[in-house]
Amino acid sequence: MVSDMLQNVGIWIRNMAVLFFVVTQTNGNPIAVSLLTIAEYLPIFIFSIFGGVLADRWRPKQTMIWGDILSFLSVLIIWFVVMAGHWQAVFVVTAVSAMVSQFSQPSSMKILKQHVPEKDVPLAIAISQTGMSLFLIGGPMIGTMIYHVFGITVSLFSLLVVFALSALALSRLPEFKVESRKESGSLVQDMTEGPRY
Repeated sequence: MVSDMLQNVGIWIRNMAVLFFVVTQTNGNPIAVSLLTIAEYLPIFIFSIFGGVLADRWRPKQTMIWGDILSFLSVLIIWFVVMAGHWQAVFVVTAVSAMVSQFSQPSSMKILKQHVPEKDVPLAIAISQTGMSLFLIGGPMIGTMIYHVFGITVSLFSLLVVFALSALALSRLPEFKVESRKESGSLVQDMTEGPRY
């Protein structure tokens, strides 16, 4: 849950900082803002289709840690590129971050179900989802404040800190117990089960 909270903070810092940065760089160009929206939501649409299926097949702790590491590395690269004056790179960090979240969120739910007693799972999921809902209200304020007070450099640096702390929190979790899996179909068959249902 600490990792989920940190990731939500990171997502909203990213969303707001990148939005204001692109508006500033393009003098409010609506096409640039629209492209940013596509960079945020297209990966969610594409990767949510099979993010859950892959989360069931992969080890969730490692999936989430690698997601944080990849997010950290992508932000670090983008930070250097933006500092070199190539501000368009923010579209890439937005797309990568949105894509990674589609693997982290299902893995987070799987970890909750593994480590929380079965009778407490609904409460744990409700708390997690309530936290995400609260970030829909508070997240834009946090991201806006950090960008307007400190600018894009500190906003990107704070993302590095958030993803590093999230990976550190996840590394403290006990190892995931490998369950004997029922015989399942291919990856494609598993992905078509959802729409078929």
